[in-house]
Amino acid sequence: RPLSNLVDVTNYVMFELGQPLHAFDYAAVRGQRIVVKTADDAVKTMKTLDDIERQLVPSDLLICDGEGPVALAGVMGGLESEVNDGTSRVLLEAASFEPIGIRRTGRRLGLHSESSHRFERGVDIAGADRASQRAAQLIAELGGGRVARGAVDVYPSPVEPTAVTMRVSRATQLTGVEFESGEAKATLDRLGLQASGDRDELAVLVPTYRGDLSREVDLIEELIRLHGYDNVPATLPATTHSPETGGDPRWAVREALTSAGLSEAITFGFTSPARVAAMRYPDGDRRASPISLKNPMTLEQSVMRTALLPNLLGAVSRNLKYGIRDVGLFEVGTVFLPSSSSLPDEPLHIAGVLCGARPGWLAASPAVDFFDLKGAVESLFEALDVDATLLATTEVDHLHPGVGAQIAVQGEVVGTIGEIHPATRADFEIEVPVFGFELELGHHLALPRRQMRTIANHPAVTRDISFFVSDQVPAARVREIIDAVGEALVERVEILEDFRDARYVPEGKKGLLWSITYRAADRTLTDKEVDKAHQPIVDKLLAELDAQQR
Repeated sequence: RPLSNLVDVTNYVMFELGQPLHAFDYAAVRGQRIVVKTADDAVKTMKTLDDIERQLVPSDLLICDGEGPVALAGVMGGLESEVNDGTSRVLLEAASFEPIGIRRTGRRLGLHSESSHRFERGVDIAGADRASQRAAQLIAELGGGRVARGAVDVYPSPVEPTAVTMRVSRATQLTGVEFESGEAKATLDRLGLQASGDRDELAVLVPTYRGDLSREVDLIEELIRLHGYDNVPATLPATTHSPETGGDPRWAVREALTSAGLSEAITFGFTSPARVAAMRYPDGDRRASPISLKNPMTLEQSVMRTALLPNLLGAVSRNLKYGIRDVGLFEVGTVFLPSSSSLPDEPLHIAGVLCGARPGWLAASPAVDFFDLKGAVESLFEALDVDATLLATTEVDHLHPGVGAQIAVQGEVVGTIGEIHPATRADFEIEVPVFGFELELGHHLALPRRQMRTIANHPAVTRDISFFVSDQVPAARVREIIDAVGEALVERVEILEDFRDARYVPEGKKGLLWSITYRAADRTLTDKEVDKAHQPIVDKLLAELDAQQR
């Protein structure tokens, strides 16, 4: 803010040289001395230039005089030592502060200034003397003042210019431009960088004001920038193709879930304590104890997420408020769980939510249900080539007691699926049924490295099985028997019909129609071979499930 030409000079020099300065009324500096220290029990408050009493903590760095604080270092000056109309003697302060401490103090107090903006990002540690001399010169010229002789300079650990080695051949390799050693050296010299060496390897001395140049690639970037991006020759990339033998399971997950009609969402790695509490995780569950941030931007993002579902449910709530009734979202990302070590555990999770109506051309499409989401999850496991089992349960607090299941792989529970509990929905301000799942993409779900194989040249044979069975028998049990008995030649198994019309089906029964596809990789199957593989499956189903063939 413009108060006088003295203050205007400090602002001008800051914009000219990038070095913040502060002017004190020297008459108000008690003891005529300056002390730099952190706050302690004896100094708990100070009044800043905006006339607000600020509460101090031990991590705050202060500029003090002989009796107390006169400025919050790098953030804002104190009111008592402010330059005013009666100021006749000025003390100029130019410094370089550790960025993290300035950022911490500024965010805690909600203070942000042009000076703190620069200190938070780092200033030239060797530029303080030059900036103070420049400001003193302008004050003497424009304010009719006289520069006192000498300066107090406390610089306990001087920083020397950094030496970085750059290979000219490496610059050519990365940029595609043929550089000569002399040309590269001359270009760097134009930037004020002292380059020495006559062959491929150049030793470059980087001044302190170029803190962004610390690696070889930084120098190469400067080299090509001055050479001109438009002068880089256009060449087609040389590539070779080799068959994939494996991959990142996240891509298989994305492809499977998008094929099932869900859209990928990317939410923040942070969430709110209220969203975590809404999930009703049991006591002792690590998901119920999120890791808090020291300097959160908002309360809504004050803790690290311990699951993906809370933020996805928040996205559903937001979509519904905007009138988007049919929502299908999934996310693949890490969660952050507290651990006994200094760093949290960061397992990779997959989660999805579904609500609204099924996509279709009919004017009144039926609403989605548990089985729509179950189908999407099954396609996910099929893409990962992993066998998973659903275990009915009522012990998941954020799921509806009657519509929830645990997902198990090799006997170990890796996730849950079901309808979100009405109480949880209410906390997210969602009034319609929502179905969700979440599971850990850990070592049980790692994408296997598949061997490449040719497409089968021999025809497939399809046989159907139709039978009545108890309506309490899950489809997963039927699939389990088929897979166990016909493993050698069975290529595909799918359910075609679940028939429950009371006019044609006995009470307590349901009619199932399954289709089984047989194929051999090395020959065409004969009817006898197919009958030999198919009949044991039929016999096993009838015997194990007490079924009646239709």
